[in-house]
Amino acid sequence: MKQTNEVAFLELDTAMVGTAVDIAELISSNPDVWVKGNAGEELTASEQAVYIELLSAMNTRLVVMESHAYQLGRDEISHLIRRDWAAFLHQNPGARRAWLSREDKLIQYRRLAAPDAEDFSGWRDSVLSELEALDSAVE
Repeated sequence: MKQTNEVAFLELDTAMVGTAVDIAELISSNPDVWVKGNAGEELTASEQAVYIELLSAMNTRLVVMESHAYQLGRDEISHLIRRDWAAFLHQNPGARRAWLSREDKLIQYRRLAAPDAEDFSGWRDSVLSELEALDSAVE
C-alpha cells in the first residue's frame, strides 16, 4: 500500500512538471495574445478566442492536478495549486476578469441544465477565497 501511494505521488509530481511544460508551450505559441489578455488590454475577436482557450487550458489542467492531489491526500499540494493560481489571477487583472466570467457562466449553465446535479463551483469558490485573502493582504 505504501509503495502504491509513493508511485501515485511520483506520478502526480511528473504530471505537474508535464503540465507546466505544456502550458509554457501554449503560451509561447501566442505570447502577444497572452500578455495583452493578462493585462486586460483590448483583444480582437480572434485574439479573444485564443486567449480564452489558453486560459481555459491552463485552468483545466490545474483543476485536474488539484483534484488528483486532493484524492491522493496531498492536501498541501492541492492548496498550493489553488494559491498559486489565485496569485497569478491577482497579478493579472485581465486573466482574473476572464477566468471569473468563464467560471460564472459555466456554473450558471450547469445549474440551468441540471439543477439538482453538482455544479462544481468548489474550485471557483476556493480560488476566490484565496484571491480575497491576497486582496486583503495587499491593501
